[in-house]
Amino acid sequence: MTCFDQFASVDDAPALARTIADTVRAPVLILDGERRIVSANRAFHAGFETQPEAVVGRSVYALTRDPTSLAKLRFLLDVLLPQRSAIDAHELELELANGERRTLLVDVRTLPDGRRAAPLILLTLEDVTALRAAAQAVRELRRQNDMLMQEARHGVAEAIDTVATALRLQADTVLSEEARLQLQAAHRRVLAIAAVHDQAEAVGHGEPVAVGPYLSRLCEGLAAASGGHCRVALAVAAGRATVSAGEADTIGLMVAELVGNALRHAFFGMPEGDIAIAYEVVDGGWRLSVSDNGAGHDPGARGEARPGIGLRLVEALGRRLDARMEAISGPHGTAVSIIRRPCASRWIEAA
Repeated sequence: MTCFDQFASVDDAPALARTIADTVRAPVLILDGERRIVSANRAFHAGFETQPEAVVGRSVYALTRDPTSLAKLRFLLDVLLPQRSAIDAHELELELANGERRTLLVDVRTLPDGRRAAPLILLTLEDVTALRAAAQAVRELRRQNDMLMQEARHGVAEAIDTVATALRLQADTVLSEEARLQLQAAHRRVLAIAAVHDQAEAVGHGEPVAVGPYLSRLCEGLAAASGGHCRVALAVAAGRATVSAGEADTIGLMVAELVGNALRHAFFGMPEGDIAIAYEVVDGGWRLSVSDNGAGHDPGARGEARPGIGLRLVEALGRRLDARMEAISGPHGTAVSIIRRPCASRWIEAA
């Protein structure tokens, strides 16, 4: 014999419903066919601060005096319910009779009652007012944060533009050839930072960055701004790899330096050339490579302020990502790779 054997007939449906409702932690109302409250469980009285004598026997519509709330409740019980056997997680905003506003998720079921022509109606009312308010607060904070970030990005862009203009003007006025070359190299690198910053603005804050599209747009901008003396084709291969926004910025700076260096020096005296940029995930780490089919060059030649400063800068940026650099240059071109090994490999080597 089970605990439900005492409810052997549909005539006992109200008692069964009340027994079940009292074990549920969410507020539950039991209504008759006239939408009068037959019973309310303890959770309802606790959550809505009511007493049984003030609720039982009254119409459920008396819970609100607000016309809009009343219309929503009538639509749920008098329009939707007759069309469906069950209603799940129907969101309902009600202004209660005491003026308090609640956001409720309502589940509705019907239960045959042998003593009444119409079935009983069971309403489970989950109060999600605090959850919705918290979600709205989070959305508002994100909106404000996005506005602040946008203002900060505009400020950074203006600062970069100011520095680039100052370097260009100063390079045009200095008499020393060495100083002029140094200022021109600094100007080029500020422009590369500006290009990376422009791409960062197109990426959602905090969202993963797709490496392929990011580097493709960056290289298009670098090629358009280079004004090179020959036709250079740039190709980017990265599959579906993604990185964090911070990693994307550093990778973008390295690529901007290496591609800019190749555009300026690799194809000197050549009518055309190719530059390939590849990013691939390798055994839990990754490899970034920039290669060209130029004649090979000295990074310090033809206008660089100091010998090797470009590669030293790339090497320093790579260390920020715990990666090492490899560079090979010869008569058939130059290839530079930045390699990050998986953590396990680095631990083994360190041991």
